[in-house]
Amino acid sequence: TKMIDYTGNVAEQSVQVFVGGKLATRREIKNFDINSRGDATIQQITIFTTDENGENEGVTGYQEIRNREFDSEHNVKNQKVLNYLDDMKAVLLDVQEIRTLKFDARGNALKQLIATYAEVDANGDVVDTSILDCKDITNKVDSFGNAYEVVIKKYLDADIADVAGVNDGDIVPLEFSGIQ
Repeated sequence: TKMIDYTGNVAEQSVQVFVGGKLATRREIKNFDINSRGDATIQQITIFTTDENGENEGVTGYQEIRNREFDSEHNVKNQKVLNYLDDMKAVLLDVQEIRTLKFDARGNALKQLIATYAEVDANGDVVDTSILDCKDITNKVDSFGNAYEVVIKKYLDADIADVAGVNDGDIVPLEFSGIQ
């Protein structure tokens, strides 16, 4: 933890992953707009990767996450994730609208709908015609929280309702294409 706000919430943290005793990746996470319950509505994650020697660290990814809705256990139910090539945000890789419909007692996602898009408009809202796919994911987890069965139904299209803003409501998958 690098920074804690005045109410004790983690505002900035660094997560490092070592492989064979060498640094492989590092994630710098910044949390913004933390509400009175300690839930961050905006997160920025910069991903750094090293070479095979654990050196020459460089930015290899960047995410902006907008957490729109939480349940009483602080699980995120409605979010948008913008994935970029790097922290300059010049190249948008994709945008995911994620709705987690069911959690277990530990907070593991049991049921999710994820619609993935290639483009956003000037306001940062997904461009409906740029949809890449929609996934309906069902997880079965053991008592340790490990998924032992994952069923992914893929769809070619989806509709997202507008509630308080644009594309912030329910996701309705359309045009079934297969199952994994």
